Amino acid sequence: MGQWPPQHPIAPPIILPPAPLVAPEVPIPAPAPKPAPVAAPDIAPIPVPPLVHEVNVEEEEDPVEPPFDEGADEATY
Repeated sequence: MGQWPPQHPIAPPIILPPAPLVAPEVPIPAPAPKPAPVAAPDIAPIPVPPLVHEVNVEEEEDPVEPPFDEGADEATY
């Protein structure tokens, strides 16, 4: 009948070279050149608005609605 489980030939182990302990040297890229100014040097830059938008709630008022008149015609509304 044969052996159970069937025996298969095993491939010889693949021997890899040892991994380096230190990462290879990677050259550091040179810094990118600064972009040329768009405006002339004697022109002051436009100031940037503040990042926080402040709202004064006291200045805003709710709209005042006229009181409901039961006797008014529907066309008035």
